[in-house]
Amino acid sequence: MDQITVKVSDLCHLAEQLKQDDMQYVRLMLLEAEDDMPASIAITAIESASSEYPVDYDGIDAAESVEI
Repeated sequence: MDQITVKVSDLCHLAEQLKQDDMQYVRLMLLEAEDDMPASIAITAIESASSEYPVDYDGIDAAESVEI
């Protein structure tokens, strides 16, 4: 999978949360849909390039039945 469609409101909520937590970098991993789970984005962030402890955030599920 090389792309996913998600709600803008979900992205905005994530960005606000990352900014509030003073995160500088974020890694987004696209996860394939499985039997009972939709495709999603897994999110891990760090405060700086030298941070040793990444922070996991709630993922974002793909928007259902939306094609762009």
